[in-house]
Amino acid sequence: MYAVPGVRRAERTRRRWCALPPATATVSPTATPPFALVPTAALSSANHGVAHGWKGNIIRRMGADSDLGMALERLYETFSRYPLPDKIDVCDHCVAPESVQAARAVPLRALSASALEPYAWNALSTWGDIEDFKYYLPRLLELLISEELDGFLHADSLTIKVGAYWHGWPQDEKDAMVAVVNAWWWLTLHHYPRDVDVMMMIEIIAENLKLDLCDYLAEWESNAGNEAAALHMAWLVEDFRVQSGHGADWYVLLENWIDGSAPARILEDALSSPSSSQVEQDLLHALERHKRWSQRPE
Repeated sequence: MYAVPGVRRAERTRRRWCALPPATATVSPTATPPFALVPTAALSSANHGVAHGWKGNIIRRMGADSDLGMALERLYETFSRYPLPDKIDVCDHCVAPESVQAARAVPLRALSASALEPYAWNALSTWGDIEDFKYYLPRLLELLISEELDGFLHADSLTIKVGAYWHGWPQDEKDAMVAVVNAWWWLTLHHYPRDVDVMMMIEIIAENLKLDLCDYLAEWESNAGNEAAALHMAWLVEDFRVQSGHGADWYVLLENWIDGSAPARILEDALSSPSSSQVEQDLLHALERHKRWSQRPE
């Protein structure tokens, strides 16, 4: 059974405000190198045929079909100019010494999500400077995209920090970041559900990083017939109206796009061969809801 639209965001909101940063972290003795990860979730019978959100091995599986693997390699290579410093400024009252040790104990690509989570909570505030952040950034993004690091808790805050600095970075660093975001968006459209849902991805792209949302919506339209992309659309159609609207240009653009014909095309194309009766029901319900929107008086 798919997550009920709206419920998933509410549950994650509860987790976001109830969860506390861990005081300590340990290095996994079996930290797995990138692109050789194993699945920790399988397709359920109810989701048979749908590109479901696998954790861990997602990067390995998608590497041949998208640019994600190459984009991450490029990011690691580009940011390799920032070595792990001999000493990092840390607030002793905010960060446990063992957490600092765990984040420095093994090579960057071998760091586990549990070892990096304390840094994710404290980066650029009570732990380190921008060069330290750039050292850890490729691994943080890899762990977010592979859903080993909790995306709902960390994706927004980490990309806000990137957005606050990255427009002043060297061009090759900006290009490497954009390549990863583009591949992350492609991955999102081809797998449902995702830890970082489609609305959060839109907020990361348009609000946090100030990228042109038009390009990403066009990519979504080009994936008409892709069931995962349609299920993301069904979720968004159900969930969008409970979002906190604001006057940002990108939000107005998104609202107008959702009110237009593209969402209906995406939903209708996927209805030609739904993988299950539940998928068909979800898509039909979203299509009917969208139809009511398009007929409402201005």
